[in-house]
Amino acid sequence: MRIHEMKCHANFFERIVAGDMPFTVRENCREYELGDVLAMNEVTELEDIYTGRCCMVVVTSILQDPALCKEDHVILGFRPCTMKAYDPYTGDHCRSVYAVPMFEEI
Repeated sequence: MRIHEMKCHANFFERIVAGDMPFTVRENCREYELGDVLAMNEVTELEDIYTGRCCMVVVTSILQDPALCKEDHVILGFRPCTMKAYDPYTGDHCRSVYAVPMFEEI
C-alpha cells in the first residue's frame, strides 16, 4: 500500500467529499494498486493554487480498458478510507468511517 499525493480541482474535490463522485481518471504513471491511498489536495481551477484542503480515499478498483480510457490512463474507483487516531491519554483509537475524511489547513 502506497500513499499518492495528487492535485484535485475544486469542483471535483467538492463532489468527492460529498460522496457523489467515487472515481477519478488519472494518467497511469504511478503504478496504482488496489489498496493504495489517494491524498487528494484541493487546488483552484485556473492557477492550480493549493487551498489547504485534503481528502483521503482508498483505491477499490482500477479500470484500464482502451474502449473506455485514453491511452496510458486509468479510472480509479475508491471509497472513504478509515482513519485511526491514537489518543495517548486513553489509549483508544478513534475512527472516522462514515464519510470521506477531509482536512483543512490550520
